Amino acid sequence: MDSRRPRIALFCPSLGLGGSEQQLVNLAIGLRARGYDVRVLVLYGGEPLEQTLSQSRVPVINLDKKTAFGAGVAALRLLRYIRRERVHVLYSFHGLPNLLAAAIRLIDRQVRIIIGVRATQMDVSRRVWWQRGAYWLEPRFAACADLVIANSHAGQKDAIKRGFPVSKLRVVLNGIDARRFLPDRAAGLQLRRELHIDAAARVVGLVARIDPMKDHRTFLEAAAVVKAKEAAARFLCVWEGDPLEQQRLAELSRRLAVSDIVLWTRGDVHMSRFYNAMDVAVSSSSYGEGFSNVIAEAMACGCRCVVTDAGDSARLVEGLGIVVPPRDPSKLAAGILTALAAPPDKEQSIRTRERILSRYSIDAMVNNTLECLLQLVADDLVSQHM
Repeated sequence: MDSRRPRIALFCPSLGLGGSEQQLVNLAIGLRARGYDVRVLVLYGGEPLEQTLSQSRVPVINLDKKTAFGAGVAALRLLRYIRRERVHVLYSFHGLPNLLAAAIRLIDRQVRIIIGVRATQMDVSRRVWWQRGAYWLEPRFAACADLVIANSHAGQKDAIKRGFPVSKLRVVLNGIDARRFLPDRAAGLQLRRELHIDAAARVVGLVARIDPMKDHRTFLEAAAVVKAKEAAARFLCVWEGDPLEQQRLAELSRRLAVSDIVLWTRGDVHMSRFYNAMDVAVSSSSYGEGFSNVIAEAMACGCRCVVTDAGDSARLVEGLGIVVPPRDPSKLAAGILTALAAPPDKEQSIRTRERILSRYSIDAMVNNTLECLLQLVADDLVSQHM
């Protein structure tokens, strides 16, 4: 690695299969491919995307936060690591890492701090006490950071409302791997066979972790409306999260009399085949969305999309998909029925994929992030080599 380039640490809670985690992995691999010394720090280890980074020779350092009260120990480990490895830039994702990163800057004035804003209009009333506290503290600690990067236009606006310093805010939109997410009908049909979904069924899919912000309830209530009007419709819920919460949602589907048309299946690292098995991809989020990776990935696969107007979702599908209000099952159902009724349109599928290729590439995300990062450290690196 070139010693004249900054040493970069990316910091997040863990490396599960979530959208933010995938973006961090894309960024780390992109920086590594450009010759930068990059590593990833996590509070909790043992998650699937660690293997992806290992294959790209990006080291993962586990700070081993074991309990809700282990933040102090993790912060000390973080500080020691940054000083030992002489990290130039620490870029954190999400609430607690953002707070720890900002706190590090209070102690060590040499390291440059970037904090990431990945969600909008969060309803933290359902979160545990320390998550609520972190959400309240985050904009107040942001003054300690050198830069704040939002991954959506909606996220930038929400950050301003929350009190983040306007002068430090930048927008760097997510990037989608169009080589990984691409139209592949054969893969979709194969997945249908594995899941015992008839090839002639009209599949409506929701890819989302089990979380109140994703609003599975509205999706299931919309399924009940659609069932009465479109007998061939099947609803595919691709999920991650708490199995007990998933069981509660499965019970709700039984109460709504849609358990016969709703299939639950876990997501995995081969998500493209799930989108290719769908006729319509749905985002039913009621709040919290910034940039929806799921919708962008589905679009890269040429899939029709019906989204709620949360975060940047309407901007993503503008002119190519259907946008409905959040928390409105009847309007979501109407949007789904409209999408299902539309005949196959190869040209629209091509335009849908082209939207992602032209506006939301991984290269653009990495380059835009790097531009922000290099502006921060330019003077520091020059002084070190004088």
